[in-house]
Amino acid sequence: MSEVATAAAVPAAGGNALRKVIIGASLGTAFEWYDFFLYAFLAVFFSALFFPRGNETGALLASLATFGAGFVVRPVGALVFGRFGDMLGRKRTFLITIILMGVGTSAIGMIPSFATIGWMAPALLVFLRLIQGFSLGGEYSGAATYAIEHADRDRRGRQTGWLQITPSIGQIGAIGTILLCRSVLSAEDFAQWGWRIPFLLSLPFLACSIYIRMQLEESPVFQEMKNSKRLSTAPIREALGSLTNLKIMLPAFAICAAEGVALYTGQLHAFYFIQTVLKIDPGTASLLEAIVIGAAIPATLLLARLSDRIGRKRILLAGALLSALTTFPLFRALTAYGNPALARFDATTTIVIAGADCSVPLFNFFNAPQTVCSQMAGYLNRQGVDYVIAPPQVAGNVTLTIGATRLDGFQPNAVMAALKAAGFPEKADPSEVNRPMIVLLLLIVTSYGLMLWAPLSAFLVEQFPARIRYTSVSVTANLGSGWFGGMSPFLISALSLRNGNIYYGLWFPVCVTAIACVVGTLFVRDQNGRDIGHH
Repeated sequence: MSEVATAAAVPAAGGNALRKVIIGASLGTAFEWYDFFLYAFLAVFFSALFFPRGNETGALLASLATFGAGFVVRPVGALVFGRFGDMLGRKRTFLITIILMGVGTSAIGMIPSFATIGWMAPALLVFLRLIQGFSLGGEYSGAATYAIEHADRDRRGRQTGWLQITPSIGQIGAIGTILLCRSVLSAEDFAQWGWRIPFLLSLPFLACSIYIRMQLEESPVFQEMKNSKRLSTAPIREALGSLTNLKIMLPAFAICAAEGVALYTGQLHAFYFIQTVLKIDPGTASLLEAIVIGAAIPATLLLARLSDRIGRKRILLAGALLSALTTFPLFRALTAYGNPALARFDATTTIVIAGADCSVPLFNFFNAPQTVCSQMAGYLNRQGVDYVIAPPQVAGNVTLTIGATRLDGFQPNAVMAALKAAGFPEKADPSEVNRPMIVLLLLIVTSYGLMLWAPLSAFLVEQFPARIRYTSVSVTANLGSGWFGGMSPFLISALSLRNGNIYYGLWFPVCVTAIACVVGTLFVRDQNGRDIGHH
């Protein structure tokens, strides 16, 4: 249905009421993001605890894929909770989502290990990740719709920018809790059982969030539609079955996909990269990331406010374009300033894996045993070094050549000795880690995701009609940001492993943001300040 031009705009909430709405929606959403990011930061422990031994590369990829599974199911939650939100109310729906998220997160902290219950461990982990993703599918979009339907017409970006900083707050909370636990526990205790504490702390946070949301009133836009009997009776059919609405959803979907990959590349993959590839010690890496995320909070608020003045579209497209053009050089610069010895080693040392079984896929994501070739590739990838695949040099044998040294078969100790002899740094030298430059580079790569993220709530809510807004925003955001963003860590890692280059996987975010830039330029319309009342 088209908007009724003569419909009176629903008045925004007063100052005190609006502050209460923003605080209630933002605190609850920050709690959800805290829950969701805990898994990302602790996935390295899950690969050893919840998956079978014998295929370390496959276990790590499986743990990243399980992280992505939470995002894959988000569109299902978007459909379910979007329908509830458009038919039953915004407030009631996102109260349900926060309860599901809190229960799912705390339960992860109680799962026995693979050594204790076997394959039930990864099965339970996947199930709880699906619960998290299902609830998040309705949480953020519901909170955004609810908050913006209360906001002033010309200050939606500024007033709801607080909602956009909730991922950063959630990340800081997750990192801070993890650092606190690691500071009072030994490395062995934290790896064995201490990682469970941040998940179990979700229970008191959940109780607080539920109490706050119970105090909120329903959205005035929804209440006005309900009073005038204009609620949709079939929001899913109206949202997905209308060609007019689909013409809005598809370009918005491209923007959300770009936001997802840019944000997760800048904040999650970069965090993984400096720890796992560059071998910067976890304490330093966590501190650097916390500084960057802390700086992201005022930057997000500034960008959200700026979108009220110059339009959402300009900021969104600038973020996509910059991400597409500079992601590769930024990550190469991270290596140069974070582990210069590794950069020199990769630039001067040729590593070749040669063997007949290298003609098949290099790794099986989840099963053991691996081929000799895939074992070599996985080991080298975990060390953060580049390699190439060549035809077999000796019939029937798999060989590994590191500079002038040739090894037959996979011998981890011999491989490491050969790497070190060629100048490979097993860890980043603390004296060579340029911390200020690492922070600057992380700020830049993170800023692209923020440019796409900061105006996103206001942009999406302004695009869609009120009667099917919750459903339309939920589906668009969770298909785009959820699927593309959520699978980014797994796809980037898998593509890099498959192609023997630590940067190769970055083609995924680069291509997605480039496509979004073109689609957004041609088909996205700015709707700043339009009436978002009933239809």
